[in-house]
Amino acid sequence: MRKIKLLLFTLFTFFYQSITLGQSINMVVPLGHNGYVDNLGYSSDGKLLVTTSEKEIILWDRKLAKEIKRIDTLVQYKKSGKIHVREKEHKIYFGDYVWDYQYDTLFENSYSLIRFYGDYEIRNYPNNNSFSIFKDNNLLREVDLTSIAKDRSNIIYRFGQNQLFVYGKKYESDRGNIRSELLIFYLNNLDNEPLKIKNWDQLIGRNSSWDSFADIFIGDNHVSCKLDTVRIKNLKSNKISTINISVYPIDFIDDDHFIGYNLDGEIFRINTSNGTYEIINKLTDCTIECGRYISYDKKQNKIFHYSSSYRQITEYDLNNGNVVNIYKGSANKISLLENTEDN
Repeated sequence: MRKIKLLLFTLFTFFYQSITLGQSINMVVPLGHNGYVDNLGYSSDGKLLVTTSEKEIILWDRKLAKEIKRIDTLVQYKKSGKIHVREKEHKIYFGDYVWDYQYDTLFENSYSLIRFYGDYEIRNYPNNNSFSIFKDNNLLREVDLTSIAKDRSNIIYRFGQNQLFVYGKKYESDRGNIRSELLIFYLNNLDNEPLKIKNWDQLIGRNSSWDSFADIFIGDNHVSCKLDTVRIKNLKSNKISTINISVYPIDFIDDDHFIGYNLDGEIFRINTSNGTYEIINKLTDCTIECGRYISYDKKQNKIFHYSSSYRQITEYDLNNGNVVNIYKGSANKISLLENTEDN
């Protein structure tokens, strides 16, 4: 009887201290994903990782590679290509939906978060034929999209180094022709009108196939990769240079470099200014149908690899090429995990 009383007192003290310290205690069964991983995002402080599949959304502790909590995807949230983790708000944004992971609620947002870059965001609001540029939740500029695109589905946004690239296509009603245009906004000076490049598809030698917009922008350069050639077009001088290498772009690093991968799982750092490149890593656990399932965390200099054939995520350190963490489940235990937020 005395042992039982002592046990109850210990449990009461434990939970009382947890409450008074402001920490939430979550019972987590670390099963990992029940379906194939299809998207991920991470917090800017390097502490949190969020991954999605058709069945669930999972929040992970990056330091421990342990599951913190999960929520079933009971609604068909729209995958915007980017997942925005706002750790200060305890919220994760998925296009039109938001997961408040502090209270385990998934709800439809009042706007659609299209892209983000640092503190900058691109938002679309319902029944509004424009897109809005925000920084720190403050509206900086609203842009009419009807001038460059037929509708919302015909416009794509890409961030570069302190730049926003907006590509749209529009049909000419009288001839049925397709007009394409690229707008370049400089984030440090949004009061000025954007640089406009008309007939963008024709200028870069691409047909009107919408799905082919898989290229990236680095400084004032547009980079596209086809077959065994990297094509670099300077947007101001129109000068074109090429690098003979078979690589697919992942993301820019700075104004002169980007990282890419090949079908052997090798990760390259490519210098667009002088045409040199180096292999900085090799993904040891994939055959590259994994390629488009690679995400680059610039701030932490880490690569995440996941694919439509795997239920786990591998994190690599690009400084040394080592595997940092493998995020997957284990059904043989139940763990008590504290909230990852600082006291």
